[in-house]
Amino acid sequence: MRLKLMLVTLSVTCALVIGSAPSWDFDFERSPSGKAFTAEKPFGGPVLWSTLMVDAEARSAAADNGRRTTPVGAVAQHDPPPLDRSARRLDVALMSHVKRLVFLSDSPLFRRIRKPLWNMFYSGACRDFIPEEHTRFLNFGYLSEEGELDRVGEDANVADLVSERLYDRTVSGFELADRVVVEVGCGPGAGSAHLARGYRPALCTGVDLNMKMIELCRQRYALENLRFCQGDAENLPLADASVDAIVNVESSHSYRSRSRFFEEVVRVLRPGGALLLADLVIPSTGEGADDVSALLAEAGMVVQERSEITANVRAARDAVASSRFRARLRESVSSIAAPFIEETFCLPGTRPYAGLVSGRVQYFRWLAVRPVAHFSHK
Repeated sequence: MRLKLMLVTLSVTCALVIGSAPSWDFDFERSPSGKAFTAEKPFGGPVLWSTLMVDAEARSAAADNGRRTTPVGAVAQHDPPPLDRSARRLDVALMSHVKRLVFLSDSPLFRRIRKPLWNMFYSGACRDFIPEEHTRFLNFGYLSEEGELDRVGEDANVADLVSERLYDRTVSGFELADRVVVEVGCGPGAGSAHLARGYRPALCTGVDLNMKMIELCRQRYALENLRFCQGDAENLPLADASVDAIVNVESSHSYRSRSRFFEEVVRVLRPGGALLLADLVIPSTGEGADDVSALLAEAGMVVQERSEITANVRAARDAVASSRFRARLRESVSSIAAPFIEETFCLPGTRPYAGLVSGRVQYFRWLAVRPVAHFSHK
């Protein structure tokens, strides 16, 4: 409790400081150390939330049980506590400011407090501010061709349809049927459920850092071949060589260390297993597609496919904006929350969307395989 109070106090203080510093808002700046950072780094939304959170109490319990435990998919037996609607506006303001803080700063202090800070806002944001009837997913989506949605009805949930297509594109080229599949950074669980239903794996496990989000996933989805467990992408609660495929959608860019995540992927994959990765990259920050491919190779993975899908992702955002999604969103949330949530979903007219249009932000998809004769690496 004392730690949580300290973090709340710190987050409020930092939010006020950042809120009073307009030069930190959403323009390209340089940190006091001279290192460049960009507005595109923190635009986050579906991209970052699910992978930056950690429930301190759950992590303590996991630590007591050992580093690499087998995921348990027990269904939660209780409903979430009543929502405090009176705190919504304060939460939105704090989320917006803390969101900038945890991404913009590279200092050791902010890296240390990044996960616990986000844990205070993440599950509430996904559960309270983004109604499930609007979308069950937290990703930017994918469209393969113009007119792809012409045949869907007016009542179709376009946001969900394009998000499902992003998962379909991400896992294409690797057979998932009757295999053990793990989605790292599962968020509200819709992607894991889509994989479990549509691709018939023997078992699909959704892993997320936030325990409250895992409880929400368990309440929403009850499938025979689907489980959810709390875990850190950089310290996966999985045994060595126990997984056939790891799916990671719009998540890894926000990890403290992509390299560490890839090392964990290699550890838990069976020989011949695959990482199916889709994510944003920002070349100007030294985190472009070539850099990600190099990190995969350093970890011991062989990249078999790499495709830029920025145009497809942008087309998906256009489709969502032209559907009823935006209007329904504005009707269901406060005027204060609406701009934040529209930015979260990278809708046209927001700065995140402008990054995709200008090319400063790109979107790639990788299929990388752990070799059958895997070599040791440092």
